Amino acid sequence: MRYFWMLFLTPLAIGIIATVFIYIQKTRKKSRDISKMAVIAHTKVIKELPAYKAAERHYHILLALAIVCLITALFSTTVLASRPLKGELGKSRNKSRDIILCMDVSGSLESYQKAILGYYKSIIKQLEGERIGITVFDGRPANIIPLSDDYDTLYDMIDDLENSNLKDYIATLNAGGLTSQIGTGLIGCVNSFDNLTSDNRPQSIILSTDNISTNTDVNLLQAANYAKSYGVRVYGILVNEESHESAVASFHSSIAATGGIYDELKRSNGLDGEAKRIVEAINTQEKEIHEGASEYTYSDSPEIWMFIAAASAIAFLIVVWRLRL
Repeated sequence: MRYFWMLFLTPLAIGIIATVFIYIQKTRKKSRDISKMAVIAHTKVIKELPAYKAAERHYHILLALAIVCLITALFSTTVLASRPLKGELGKSRNKSRDIILCMDVSGSLESYQKAILGYYKSIIKQLEGERIGITVFDGRPANIIPLSDDYDTLYDMIDDLENSNLKDYIATLNAGGLTSQIGTGLIGCVNSFDNLTSDNRPQSIILSTDNISTNTDVNLLQAANYAKSYGVRVYGILVNEESHESAVASFHSSIAATGGIYDELKRSNGLDGEAKRIVEAINTQEKEIHEGASEYTYSDSPEIWMFIAAASAIAFLIVVWRLRL
């Protein structure tokens, strides 16, 4: 109970009522004028009659019942005022996750850019409470949307990116003439987290790429192992209409190395913007990280006491009516 001390009000109220009643009875007895009272003969004989005794017994039973109903009504009302609580044992769930949407913006994916951004937007709509950021890469990575839980702003910025086709960013990402550096791009996405060493905030990356790299200084598997070393799980979106088997196998093994899964995004089957499979995988596979120790949660539970209070009050009124008080 939230206000346990209020339970002491019931005996206090009963004590006050009993004291007042006894005081009134004694006062009335002292103030009686016997000379003005009617004297009835043979009352002793009447009191010995079975019918009288039955009526007296019935009266005392009803009177006792009225007192019980009154005390029950007072007690249940006091319990309601003290706010009874109901406890449930469950596991705490922490939604303080950080997610980086890691997007390959190389020339081979230019025709997919709006679809990928729409896919990312649908992912954001299905998440709640996470901080989300966006990092794009081609020649080098750039964090264009820092981690934030302001989803309205994220939607607006993604809309701007869809309208601009990322041309303003691609020009600066191709410095040095190097493009499609997928391994370097993933490492840049890992470094976009503001606290890589945090144990309290699970961190994930959703990587979209066609896995066609022109730079082999850092391959995707090496970058995936770099992510894994920090406990970052990578989920993949392999974007291509006709991905080569070698690219698919390499992509799958790299994503699996971090404990994540991947999905293939093709014009023929995946550009509907739902992204359910990726979101379900994140929620399912991250569940063990988010669930904490068992703990009790408490909520108000007045239902039974409301019923008892109402029933005892109604019963009290009925008994009093029967007593003709």
